Amino acid sequence: MDTIIKAAPFYYADTLKPGVYKGVDEPVQMPYFSVYWIANKNVDAGIMEEILKVTFKPENRKTLADGHPMWAEIQEDTETFEKLGPPVHPGVKSYFGK
Repeated sequence: MDTIIKAAPFYYADTLKPGVYKGVDEPVQMPYFSVYWIANKNVDAGIMEEILKVTFKPENRKTLADGHPMWAEIQEDTETFEKLGPPVHPGVKSYFGK
């Protein structure tokens, strides 16, 4: 796992929970990567805040997770994103209180 993460720093080690996929009955350590939403710097900060507000509402997270279980895992990950080099949008920083 360390070799993978060193070679490709956008990966991180985590454990896939049992039951996420059919046939996965035990926890499985595996490399993960985050899915990042990219926005042009000219997108209004308020729009970005609203997108995150809607996405992180519990009822919306449930709807997304009903579509695919990995949506239940969505969380703030600005730190890993910043390590990759690009700046975090000001609206995202504002939403997460950065």
